[in-house]
Amino acid sequence: MLLALAAAALVPTATKAQTTYVVDQTLGTGTVVGTIITNGTLGVLSQSDIIGGSVTITATGPSESYTASLPASIYQFSGGDLTATGASLLFNFSGSDAGGIAIGSIPLDFFWNIGTAGFSYGTGPYPGENIYPQGNSTPVLSGDVVIASATPEPGGMVLFATGLLGIAFLLRRTLAL
Repeated sequence: MLLALAAAALVPTATKAQTTYVVDQTLGTGTVVGTIITNGTLGVLSQSDIIGGSVTITATGPSESYTASLPASIYQFSGGDLTATGASLLFNFSGSDAGGIAIGSIPLDFFWNIGTAGFSYGTGPYPGENIYPQGNSTPVLSGDVVIASATPEPGGMVLFATGLLGIAFLLRRTLAL
């Protein structure tokens, strides 16, 4: 037993793994659906922590749709209001740093905006969560709001299942004696 503990202590710790978050937002009559992939950082995120994913932004009146590839389609990222936990991405709509994120296309003038009361770019401001220019939006938001949920990591699920099998084997062996 001591040998196993000593061997485990010598194994280097794994580097943080990327995390995939699923976006499924309804904003008025519009939707934002897709994934945001981070480098695994937990806590306050910066633009460089978003390393991949894509979101499809759909609005009505007139009906339009745009698929944004991340991180290339991040037009504006400011402040420290986006945070990551193991379970979700949250945005602090009560932040006082005029922070926000705009994901979309300049030529199409089509964006998913998430911002505090002071978030502004171009012809802004764009507080709350909305799809521009259609005006599909949520009511004024405050506090930390989940904007995406993490998907379970397959490696973690396999490790958990292996642990359960090991415990079952040990129980069976103990009861057989």
